[in-house]
Amino acid sequence: MTAIPLFDALARRQSETTGKADADAIPLAERLVEASLSDLRRIDDYEQEFGLPDFRSPSAAEIMSSVYRLYEQWAGEAEQILRRVRRLIAGGRSISSAAALEDAFGRVQARLGLTPEKIARGIEDARQGRTVPVQAIRDELRDRLRR
Repeated sequence: MTAIPLFDALARRQSETTGKADADAIPLAERLVEASLSDLRRIDDYEQEFGLPDFRSPSAAEIMSSVYRLYEQWAGEAEQILRRVRRLIAGGRSISSAAALEDAFGRVQARLGLTPEKIARGIEDARQGRTVPVQAIRDELRDRLRR
């Protein structure tokens, strides 16, 4: 995201002239947060429209990998924005939608734990009959709760 270096330059300029690094940075930080959330909505839309392939299709792995990379790129940019926003918040500033970006970042981080390779292995395991019945999982969870 090209606006992150702009944010950094603005924060440095402010620091040099006034000793404060956040006066003009707040509106830009809020715009960065909103842009990041908008980018994520767009990726979610792409996934809904294009990313749910027929797993028997040869292109399924390529589609899943492409969508995964979009989320991965978004997470990298969102993390950079969050680092800057967290500094502003720690300094007593309020940034609108910062909590929504934190939540979205956490959701995408969790999602990235399920790689296309893991999904493909799970699909192959299911095809081969290497699955655990839902009842067995339910029984195991009940046993753990009773302990």
